[in-house]
Amino acid sequence: MKCDICGWREAKVVVYLIGGGELKNKLFLCPACSQEVSISRVVAPGSYKSPPSTRFFPLKKEGGKRCSFCQWEWEDFLKGGAVGCSHCYSSYSKEMQSWLSKNQLGMHHKGKIPINWQRQKKIQNAIFRLGRDLENAIEQENYEKAGHLKKVMEKLRSQLK
Repeated sequence: MKCDICGWREAKVVVYLIGGGELKNKLFLCPACSQEVSISRVVAPGSYKSPPSTRFFPLKKEGGKRCSFCQWEWEDFLKGGAVGCSHCYSSYSKEMQSWLSKNQLGMHHKGKIPINWQRQKKIQNAIFRLGRDLENAIEQENYEKAGHLKKVMEKLRSQLK
């Protein structure tokens, strides 16, 4: 089968376009075209209804800034809340910084750490430190201390389960 984009190379990649939980269409791509085409352009709303020639290379609108890779516009991000590809982050870095500073508390996410995760992390760190102490006690032939450390480590491990 030939590639749906270039039309002359052998297709080796199949992209399944699913809409509403059902298969809408299949797209057959050669390895070269699969590396060059942004999936966001393929799965754009209504894209599976149009022929391949207009689906991947739409006429450019005048005025709006577009991502050089996927042709996603900044307005598309503002409408949908998502970018088209990883290249959009560098294409719209100034716009994103401005948008983030207006709409969020800062440029970096500072979320809460779940209490159980934090507790488990402390226990794991304690087990790691006790393991080092256990090795040192064995090297120094202090077997009483080693036995005690081993019992403490076992108690901590039982709390992780």
